Amino acid sequence: LFPPTDTVFEYTIDYKKSAWMMWEEKLPQQTYRPPADTPFFKILVPTIDTLRTQMVSKVYVSESQHLLLMGEVGVGKTMVAQSVLDDINEQQSCMFVNFSAQTSSNSLQDTIEGRLEKRTKGVFAPAGGKHLITFIDDLNMPQKSKFGFIPPLELLKLWVDNGFWYDRQKCELKHVKDMQLMAAMAPPGGGRNAFSQRILACFNVVNMTPPSESQLKRIYSTFLTNKLMDFDDEIKPMADSLTQASIQIYSSICRELLPTPSKCHYLFNTRDLAKVVQGVMQATKQYYDNPESMIQLWVHETFRIV
Repeated sequence: LFPPTDTVFEYTIDYKKSAWMMWEEKLPQQTYRPPADTPFFKILVPTIDTLRTQMVSKVYVSESQHLLLMGEVGVGKTMVAQSVLDDINEQQSCMFVNFSAQTSSNSLQDTIEGRLEKRTKGVFAPAGGKHLITFIDDLNMPQKSKFGFIPPLELLKLWVDNGFWYDRQKCELKHVKDMQLMAAMAPPGGGRNAFSQRILACFNVVNMTPPSESQLKRIYSTFLTNKLMDFDDEIKPMADSLTQASIQIYSSICRELLPTPSKCHYLFNTRDLAKVVQGVMQATKQYYDNPESMIQLWVHETFRIV
């Protein structure tokens, strides 16, 4: 019944063959080509981790279960959530709410109620008879009150536990139907706040781990390989070497340049690596026609970002 090697987490089920299948087999066999008109930071290159997280997230969304994606900054939580919400059916709709330090429970309630319509007295639901998925990014960003709780999260907990919140003018119950929550957050620190386990208990938590070195190479070599495809023959093979060098430097600074009280800004994540690759991708065939010029550009971007 169990996979012959590795752990059960390395496998998924092939429903057609009624057998185990490794996640790697579900990755595109051909080199992934990002859509031409998609902004750099909205491109999601398929990896084993993103496939696993997407599959689990889709199950929760399809079963109308509240979901929280948790992981370090830059692991792709928002992009995975976006890809899941792009595949919802016609009976579902979605809305995006970005939390900040200034978000209040009043503004959150007003934002959500703007997508609802009145069904009967005291009962509100999404317009058009659809099921609303409310995605909240940076769930733990709002400031704490002087009593130690986060008001927007307490409003959500009130609704999750009881199915209603209050009309602030009339002091009457407002039942909210046909809605579920989907959220993303990074661990506390850097302006993000810790909150009560009572809030966390409202969600099914899925943790997204930082990508491994092999996955980083797959992601960023995909970008550079597609970019250098139209360049001269002596520049085309540089995609892998530039990617590998960027990853080695990123790994080195994360290991050696640790934050200290005097250098508390020494906090690095995969977004810094992405910015280096994005800078190299600004190269044009007209001005970068030999390996030396490409290396100079890469060195410049590395010093600029790191």
